[in-house]
Amino acid sequence: MKRALIFIIGITVAACSTSLTYQQAMEKNQSNLKSSDMESDARFLVEAKSFSILEHELGKLASEKGYAAAVQFYGQKIVKDHETMNERLDKLASANDIKVPSRMSEGHRQKYEQVANADRSKFDEEFIGTIEDIYESHISLFKQFATSATDDDVRAFAAKYLGMVRANEEEADAIEGELL
Repeated sequence: MKRALIFIIGITVAACSTSLTYQQAMEKNQSNLKSSDMESDARFLVEAKSFSILEHELGKLASEKGYAAAVQFYGQKIVKDHETMNERLDKLASANDIKVPSRMSEGHRQKYEQVANADRSKFDEEFIGTIEDIYESHISLFKQFATSATDDDVRAFAAKYLGMVRANEEEADAIEGELL
């Protein structure tokens, strides 16, 4: 019994120690990675994870607070998309000894709060406007690393999920057209 308790405590401590903020992940990667090329890939994965956490959380918010059914369904879809993406991103980062955050960056947190604090009557408009702005940045970032990442697996990840992000952005455009 005592050994089982020690094992459980050890796992809990290990799980807690891997919970990193955006800034902590960036700092750990700077000090741990020897190659400046891999540092660039690491910055991409950290930024991509923060974007993905933001989009996942906004999706949950839209599925709960969205007024239009299209916004609610879209929120559910992006939650699923980003759960899959986050799992793949975590595995890729781990395989390359890159630390990624478990929480979004402060800038992304502010975008989330802006949508979360929107009046119910303006929620759908605020959500769609914000998610489209996010996709613009996200698409640009993924497009860059789909061709310029040093690591083949990072480049393949960026190319694969660039397609998903573009499809989600197109769907957001269509929903925006419905809301007007």
